[in-house]
Amino acid sequence: MNTLRTKVAVLAFSAALAVGGCASSGGGRAGALIPGDGVLHVVLLKLKSPGDAPEAEKDARESLAPMMRRFTAGRAFDLGRPEVVGDYDIAFVMEFDRVSDYQRYLDSGAHRAILARWKPRVASLRAVDVIPFDAR
Repeated sequence: MNTLRTKVAVLAFSAALAVGGCASSGGGRAGALIPGDGVLHVVLLKLKSPGDAPEAEKDARESLAPMMRRFTAGRAFDLGRPEVVGDYDIAFVMEFDRVSDYQRYLDSGAHRAILARWKPRVASLRAVDVIPFDAR
């Protein structure tokens, strides 16, 4: 799958989760514009060993889920639609009440620790941040 097609598919996937626009997490700029909104953080992981997906889900659920409103993990689902991204082993969809909650999560020791534990086991990672239009 080419890079442009992958980017378009990831954005379409995010928009399907919540009719929203992408927001950068860089320096909390989105939070400065809309301080009371919710945030969806979508992470797609391709693991070096796909069989590790249940362990990744358990680790994330136990260490990260308590910091957010909602946590969902799952695998790719293929109905044969070429525009849908399916080149990942596990997806995490995380929902936060406010940008400040999301920033606390990003800065937390638990988040840094899980990144350190899983980085050697991850072949690729893609993340998309979404602020739903209805959060304004």
